[in-house]
Amino acid sequence: MQKKIYILPFTAITLFALTLILLLYNGIQFEIAFIWLLLSSLNINFDILPNNVIDTPYVFIANLVGGFIFAFIAVFFGAFFFNLINRVGINEKKMLKKIKKMKGHIIIAPSNNFAETLKEEFEKSEIKYVMISGKKEDTNRLRRRGFIVITADPKDKESFELAGIKEAKQIIACSDEDIENIMITVAARAANAKAKIISRISNIDDISKLGSAGAYRMIMPEITTGEEIGEMLIKKFVENV
Repeated sequence: MQKKIYILPFTAITLFALTLILLLYNGIQFEIAFIWLLLSSLNINFDILPNNVIDTPYVFIANLVGGFIFAFIAVFFGAFFFNLINRVGINEKKMLKKIKKMKGHIIIAPSNNFAETLKEEFEKSEIKYVMISGKKEDTNRLRRRGFIVITADPKDKESFELAGIKEAKQIIACSDEDIENIMITVAARAANAKAKIISRISNIDDISKLGSAGAYRMIMPEITTGEEIGEMLIKKFVENV
C-alpha cells in the first residue's frame, strides 16, 4: 500500500515535466511556463501567459493535464495522511493488546529521566513494565528506543486501566513534583483500590500527604541514586512474587 501511494507523486512529476516541455516548445519562456503550470497544477487560476498563446492547442493540453496533476496530488496527500493516521492507530492498538496480556508487571508514571533509569534496571532483571507518557512526542521517542509505553494522562484513572492496573504488581509515581505524584497516586488508587503504589518524593513534609493518597512507600532520589532505587524495587518485587 505504501509503495503504491508513491506512484501518484511520481506520475504527477512526470506529467508536470512533459507538460512543461510542451509549453516551452510553444515558445513560452521557462519561468512563465513553470509558474503558470505550477499554479494550474494547484488549481489556482492566474493568467500570466502571453495573449498570442493562450488559445493554442498546447496551452489547452497543458491546462487539461494540470487538472490531472492536481487530482494526483490531492489523492496522494489524502492517501498519505489516511495511511499515517491508520498506522498510528494500529501501533497504539498493538501496544494495548500487548499490555492486556501482561500480568505482574510494574506501571511507571510519568515518563522522565528517572523513569527511564528504572526501565533499564527492570529489563536487566526481566521484569515487565508499562510506562505512561503524557506527551505523544515522548511516546514516539521512547517507542523507537524499545520502551513499552502508552500516551495517556497519568493523573486519570482511565490511564491506569489502559496500563493494566488490575494485573499490575506495583505502581511507581515518579514525577519531579510531589503534587503530581499525589494526583497520580489518587488516580491509581481509584483504578484499583488494592494497588501497591510507590512514590517518588522531593519534600519530606509531603510524606503524610502521599501516605493519605494511598502510597505505601516513598523514595527520595536526592538521597538514593536511580540505580540503587531500581535494585531496591527489583528486590522488593522478587520478594513479593
